[in-house]
Amino acid sequence: MTTSPTHHRHLQLLEDTEAAAIADWIRSRREQWTPLHPLAPAFILGTAAYIEDKGQASDWNRYAEKVATTNPMLEEGFGDATRRILDAMGDAYNATFFTDPGFGLPGAHIFEPSPHFLNRFASTHFDRQWELLDLTGYDGVDSSRILSFTLPLELPTGGGGLLLWPKVADPTHEAGRGKTPPRPEDMDRVEVEYTVGELVVHDGWHLHEMAPFRSADGDRARITLQGHAISCDRGWLVHW
Repeated sequence: MTTSPTHHRHLQLLEDTEAAAIADWIRSRREQWTPLHPLAPAFILGTAAYIEDKGQASDWNRYAEKVATTNPMLEEGFGDATRRILDAMGDAYNATFFTDPGFGLPGAHIFEPSPHFLNRFASTHFDRQWELLDLTGYDGVDSSRILSFTLPLELPTGGGGLLLWPKVADPTHEAGRGKTPPRPEDMDRVEVEYTVGELVVHDGWHLHEMAPFRSADGDRARITLQGHAISCDRGWLVHW
């Protein structure tokens, strides 16, 4: 395990063959992918609160219905990997990490090779998905303690990673709650290099952004498992 001043950790989790098998399974479920962009080949597999739930009651009902459909599928496809993620994070943070059947399990992001991703395509953001969930059933929820994690399963030509800044949002300050904060000077950032099978965990209140592709050549996609966790009395509630 390695750590850094930007509060991210690297945890070895899967062998290359295990990661490739999960990536192949994700491809086999292409008909269940949800597109993220009208032109760029960006997709998710699973139910992510930031896409399904925009804060309206009807959105929550739709989110819950979709979770009930997609969670069993994700459990079938990579439930063992999800449990290994929970165990690895539990060991690293000396705490209990758990899921709730009412919330989306960690799912997959899929970005296929495309010139769209050669420039900075993704938003710069803090992770605030927990705000979209009904957490009234949990005591001691501490929104100042949130984590996000990525498990690379396949990386495009030239590799992939995460842009991460030392800048930390104040969760009680309005500027820290903005959905799309301004990008800080690039000189302040670090680029976290991804390795297939190695889990990267970071503090969700650190400003971050998906690193652009270094090449649009080849047939390898950027396929990752994604999730978040928030601290509460029971430990860390994992969701997506």
